[in-house]
Amino acid sequence: VPRAVIEQVRSAETAFYENQSLARRLTERVQDVLAFLHPPLVYQMNFSVGPFRLKGQTLEITIPWAFEKQYLVISQAPLSDFHWLYVYLAEQPGLSNWGAAAHLEFLRQEHPLLRDISWSEIAADPRLTAKVYSGYLGAGGDWDTWKADLAPGQVALTRLGIAP
Repeated sequence: VPRAVIEQVRSAETAFYENQSLARRLTERVQDVLAFLHPPLVYQMNFSVGPFRLKGQTLEITIPWAFEKQYLVISQAPLSDFHWLYVYLAEQPGLSNWGAAAHLEFLRQEHPLLRDISWSEIAADPRLTAKVYSGYLGAGGDWDTWKADLAPGQVALTRLGIAP
């Protein structure tokens, strides 16, 4: 995943959460602190953490996929523990970038049309970047519609500052 795409996602998430109410911003910060103090609880509660605001449970599929594709090598730790451990590691700059990149690549590979488009093409086209980001945001819970075409969702377009 090109660094530019990773930075767009980070910037979009940062800007979105900075524009939330004080209570919401404080809640997000508390979740980040809890990621250090009790990662299993943060995973169980499905809190979003780190600069990419990823949820540990989001990576429940991504982590085994990354392990299988050899994007991830884990030594002396069971793979089954890594999904909740991610909430702790999400606060570490290099690892948070890796987690976001792994999830974005997972989404690209899962999409029947995006998987045939290179990351350089995606990075060069804001609407394609927004399409992957739509998946990153959860596809509005409608994964079949998300996989059906290359049209990005309105939320992704808005957060990335792209005109519809």
